[in-house]
Amino acid sequence: MSPDQQPRPGTSSLNTNPWSDIAGPVQTRLGSDGAVEIYNHAGSTQLIADVYGYFTAS
Repeated sequence: MSPDQQPRPGTSSLNTNPWSDIAGPVQTRLGSDGAVEIYNHAGSTQLIADVYGYFTAS
C-alpha cells in the first residue's frame, strides 16, 4: 500500500501464505488526489480495506 501516483516502496506492507485469512494494520499517506494504491505482485487476491483513523496537519 502506498500513496496514489507515487513510486511503490521497495518493501512490502503485508506478507501472507496462500489461503490464509489475516488482518494486518498498514499506515500510509494519501496521494495528492486523496487516494492510496494497493498492489499485489503475484497471483490474485481478495482484499477488504477499512480506514480506522487519520492524522491531521495540525
